Amino acid sequence: MLKNVLKICCLLSISFVVYLICSTNFNGIKDLEDNMLITQSEIESINNENKLGTFVRLKSNNSFSVRADDGESFKTTQLSVKLFDFFPIKTLPVTMVEKSEVCVGGNSVGLVLKTDGAIIVGFNTVNSENGKISPFEKSCFKVGDRVISIAGKKITTIKDIEDVSLTFKGEGVEIVAMRKEKTIKQSVTPIYDVYTKSYKLGLWVRDDAAGVGTLTFASPTTSRFGALGHAICETSSSSILPIKTI
Repeated sequence: MLKNVLKICCLLSISFVVYLICSTNFNGIKDLEDNMLITQSEIESINNENKLGTFVRLKSNNSFSVRADDGESFKTTQLSVKLFDFFPIKTLPVTMVEKSEVCVGGNSVGLVLKTDGAIIVGFNTVNSENGKISPFEKSCFKVGDRVISIAGKKITTIKDIEDVSLTFKGEGVEIVAMRKEKTIKQSVTPIYDVYTKSYKLGLWVRDDAAGVGTLTFASPTTSRFGALGHAICETSSSSILPIKTI
């Protein structure tokens, strides 16, 4: 009698182990990646619908740390995959986000974007006492370079260049620019323009870009939106414009 009971218990145990293995979604557990974005409702849905297995549950440790990214704050925590809600199978760091809804677009929109710095689009001559002279004629700067500093003053807009030009006195000023990831520095001497009675660099720059794109989505709560599916380039140099984010 006891042997029969033991046999039945053994068969039941083996059957349960087989069922446990067959009902566990090992590929789903494997697909859980470190630092992935997940909402609380997604965790509840995975558990309620047994997406990882009948006896496998996701559980966060409810200990959050705040991480700032692009002006937003996110909560990071440790997410555990547990068997029978007790035995840990896998633990990974995740970023908890709030569930949000957006309005789907498809409409054409006009865009005006500010560049991160003043982009050189050309060079010009200055009407000096000795004729027309180009201060940048022998410089190392090229069209497409992004001017970030003149005479120690940070440059983000055309107005910044106009303001700093009022301090020119005919002496060389250091200009700092970016060419992709490379920093370029060189001293350039402004030329006195006999017509405007002021010192000039003979520099053509731009600090914005305008165009028409397609609105993909927009969030009514955060005013964030997605549009354009390609990089925005400067036409004269075909280089990607560094767009300022605010």
